[in-house]
Amino acid sequence: MLIDGRLRVPLEAAFFTVGPALVVTCTPGASERYRALGHELLEVPAADGHVDLRRVLTELAARGVNDVLVEAGPRLAGAFARQGLVDEYQLFVAGQFLGSTARPLLDWPLARMSEAPRLKIIEMRAVGSDWRVTAIPDPTPGV
Repeated sequence: MLIDGRLRVPLEAAFFTVGPALVVTCTPGASERYRALGHELLEVPAADGHVDLRRVLTELAARGVNDVLVEAGPRLAGAFARQGLVDEYQLFVAGQFLGSTARPLLDWPLARMSEAPRLKIIEMRAVGSDWRVTAIPDPTPGV
């Protein structure tokens, strides 16, 4: 599944060459173009100009989808996190510094550290030379 609110990913992109895809958008009127190539376009009403993520999850649940792995850039990942739509985080920590120009994990503007959502780490495991940290949102108020 691809969430592409404004249908910016070209139909010639590698994503579409591996087989039929479900594309979620809030841009109406392009379903025939996608259907002609064997893909499905799910038009979800916009929320603040973006795909309504809660509605996407509701639509997926209606199709029998109970688990969703979100592998996304900082904007989409941040949107899922800010809306409280993440049950579990799988974070990978590499043994190297990325520097000051690296992209953030989540686009989640915070003015103070006290605003930062807390996580409860439930597992840490070495994966090759990296660490995988499994964490869940912690409802306990910050300290």
